[in-house]
Amino acid sequence: MITKEDRDQAVLKVWKNNQGLGPSQIKNMLTRPGWKLSVGTVRNIMAEHGYVPPKMKAKEHQGCYEASRPRLYHLDFYRFPTHKQKQI
Repeated sequence: MITKEDRDQAVLKVWKNNQGLGPSQIKNMLTRPGWKLSVGTVRNIMAEHGYVPPKMKAKEHQGCYEASRPRLYHLDFYRFPTHKQKQI
């Protein structure tokens, strides 16, 4: 039976050797030797030991999608195969 301490030490060891990795990458690295962990579990273990997730900068809205003429319509066409033939 694997104990919580063993699990925590495995996560912290991989994190210490690979400081640039996040919880998802560490989970993937531990999956290879046979550990079964969730990303949330890895994130919680890392947070208990000082991990701070990077903050994403909000992007400014750069475009405007407005009709240049009042009665302009926009249509999207979707193609799907029917009996190996493309139908519109």
